[in-house]
Amino acid sequence: MPNQADFLRRFFAFAVDSILISLITIFVFLVYSEIRAAAKGERGLIARAVDAIKKGEPFLVTDESDEEVEKYLEKAYRRMLKKKLPPGEYERTKKMSLYELKSAYSDKIDFEKIEKGVVKIRKGIEVFREIVVAYIYFILFFRFRAQTPGKRLFRLKVVDLKGGRRLGWYQSLERAHGYAASTLIGGVGFLQVLWDKEGLTMHDKIASTTVILLPKREKLKTKEPKSRKAKRSR
Repeated sequence: MPNQADFLRRFFAFAVDSILISLITIFVFLVYSEIRAAAKGERGLIARAVDAIKKGEPFLVTDESDEEVEKYLEKAYRRMLKKKLPPGEYERTKKMSLYELKSAYSDKIDFEKIEKGVVKIRKGIEVFREIVVAYIYFILFFRFRAQTPGKRLFRLKVVDLKGGRRLGWYQSLERAHGYAASTLIGGVGFLQVLWDKEGLTMHDKIASTTVILLPKREKLKTKEPKSRKAKRSR
């Protein structure tokens, strides 16, 4: 068996890939949302965000849970009420819930307008990340490079356990799909490399692959031709 990669290297390489996938996902999702909005004759997220910033209005694009969104709305409401209420009355609002704030001060703040400035993208962005971007990212890099950017950074390479020169399309798909299987039960599939006799994870076994550590590249020292040395000695 070639020099197999240890768990920590594999973990950090996957972490780097996850960050890159998140950034790509956000970019792809924004482009998609702009195209979709244009097709409907509506204004896209970017245009709406720019307008909100110019007007000083709250605007949030988030993939957080409903609880986190409610906390953001409470803070946004209180910031606006601080400008319109006496200090004593404003202090009392800190003990009020979101529902109580909306009921008590609907005549002072346009709550509906603030809520329109919150765009929830949790479901949409998860579809892009898990199905579109992540699968394409891993499949293409495994098929053509046998390395993702994260694995290349840590000198790792995915190889075929059966001795194939490089991974095929279906094998690359199996490994990409295997990541989903490895995340089940708290990511036990990734941790399997720690106790497996062959040093394989769940997705390695699904795709008949393993990850090896490549040797460091040594810089070649260029030697001067003998003719140059002879001229210098003269």
